Amino acid sequence: MKSHWRTIKNKLQHSGVIRLFLDAIGRLGIKIVPYYVVMEGLFLKQSSIDAPELGEYQTGFLNSDDIKKIAAIPGRQESEEDLLNRLTAGQLCFGLKLNNDLSAFTWCNLQEFRVFGVQRAMAQDEAYLFDAYTLLPCRGKGIAPFMRYELYRVLDKFGKRTLYSYSDVFNLPAIKFKQKLDARIVELNLYIDIFARYRFNLLIKKFNKS
Repeated sequence: MKSHWRTIKNKLQHSGVIRLFLDAIGRLGIKIVPYYVVMEGLFLKQSSIDAPELGEYQTGFLNSDDIKKIAAIPGRQESEEDLLNRLTAGQLCFGLKLNNDLSAFTWCNLQEFRVFGVQRAMAQDEAYLFDAYTLLPCRGKGIAPFMRYELYRVLDKFGKRTLYSYSDVFNLPAIKFKQKLDARIVELNLYIDIFARYRFNLLIKKFNKS
């Protein structure tokens, strides 16, 4: 599997022309997004991820007060109302704080996997992870994989051992981040949106989970 990740990284480093083309037609109203469905979890990682040298930190689920801070982050698209609706719907937000300041967070849905209009109910031992974000001043410190691993540990106690997420094929930081966690690609899909009127979600290839 690691050799497969290396092949993907090599392709991404030479995919500039394709990305430019997709960006160009996206501005014309045709959105094409190739993406991977990824399986994660504590049982895949053969060794633990040590805490970075962060100083005093805390990890745990966030509350409505933290949501206000997330909504105020520049560049974030979701409003405070949108994020609070996630909490009301039973979705969970897990975060890492340095000296009581929020540094990174990620969301999880225990009921369903939902990507580009595709919805799949989660089994009793499954969960869907999404919207992982590290604040700009905290990037490059190894916080994201450590926080994600800590979430694995917490969800494992809830009986949620098999976790799913997705990554845009061209999102190299996300690919590298999940590689560190020994995550496994299980599907390659293609999402197509034509003028916000016609939408298709196509399964291109399934990969062996083992």
